[in-house]
This record gives sequence, C-alpha cells and structure tokens, in this order.
Amino acid sequence: MHNGYININGEKMSKSGSFVLLRQILEKFEGRVIRLFILGAHYRKPMEFSDFELNQAKSSLERIENTLKRIKELNRESFVGENNLVELLKFKEEMEKNFIEAMDEDFNTAQALGYVFELIKATNKAIDEGNTSTEGFKVIDEVYNYLVMIMEEVLGVKLKLEAEVNNISAELIEFILELRRNARAEKNWELSDKIRDRLLEMGIQIKDGKDKTTWTM
Repeated sequence: MHNGYININGEKMSKSGSFVLLRQILEKFEGRVIRLFILGAHYRKPMEFSDFELNQAKSSLERIENTLKRIKELNRESFVGENNLVELLKFKEEMEKNFIEAMDEDFNTAQALGYVFELIKATNKAIDEGNTSTEGFKVIDEVYNYLVMIMEEVLGVKLKLEAEVNNISAELIEFILELRRNARAEKNWELSDKIRDRLLEMGIQIKDGKDKTTWTM
C-alpha cells in the first residue's frame, strides 16, 4: 500500500483541491505506463503526479522494450564469436537475488525496478561488444525470458515486443522490401520506385546498399 501523499504538478492534492480522473489520464497514457509509474514511485515518499513523470515512465518502458526487441532481432549467424557472456550471466544471477530482496523489503518495487534497468544496461553493453558465442546467445535468451517474466508475471506490466511503424509491423515492411528487391532483380524499375515512394509517403525512408536495403523513420 502506498503511504505517501499524491502531488499533482508539485501541489499536495488534498490541499490544492486539484484532482484528475483516471479516464483523463488514459486519454494520454496507456494503462501499462501508469502502472509502471506507480511501481517506480518510492513506497514511503510522496508520489509526484504530472505529465512529465508519466512521460518518464513511458520512456522507461520503451527502454525495456527496445532492449528486448533488440535481442529478438539479433542476427546470430553473423555475430558468432568466442564470448560466452559469463559476466552477464553472473550479473543476471546477482540481479535476481537483489530483486527478490527488494520485493521482500515491504514490496519495494521502486528499488526492484532499479535492478531491472541495471540488467538492461548490462545486456545492451554485452550486445554492443559483439563476438558472442553460441553459449553467449543462450545467456542473452535467458536474460530475455527472465525480463519478460519479471515485467509481465511479477510486476504485471504488459510488454509490446512486436516492432511497429505507424501501426505497420516491421515484419510486413521487410516483406514489402522483399517484393521491391524482386522487382529490382527483374528490372521493374517502375514498380520499385512506386514502392519506394509509397513507403516515403508513410514516413518510411529506405536506403539501398550493396548487399541489403535498410529502412528508417
């Protein structure tokens, strides 16, 4: 149970007479963002309630999801090396222990989330270093499964791990680009340009490289 006061834009709600309705908040923010915001507030301190704080929670959720999406999208065949990621595995095991201790400490979810973000940071660092071995990828997968379990089953924050661009899945965009590559292979430049221009209208820019076509927003 949260024992701190709720402040709205810096003022204690009971004194300022200010209040907001949940449906008003949900017009701006998803319920899962609000849940993460509440979980991230210290259980004994006043809760600062504002668009800024909720946007911070939204960014934090995106940070978690982006790391998990990054794991899913790793090209494992081209990254195989010698690094078994032993240090990441040890870090993950230590983080598990710390997470449980924080939750046992009067359900201190704010501190527990801090450990989640430490693991997110360590995972991104391991991916950036590359040279990952087959065993190393098993560690990354273990971290992925653990983080999904913690966020969804323990903390109750639903994750969205399918990449979307303007409500279009990344998988669909890749399929469209495959059709365009086929058109270019058949020297159907008119269709190739039409696909490129249509994607651009949707805010998706593509760049043809020597071996592959990449896309960005």
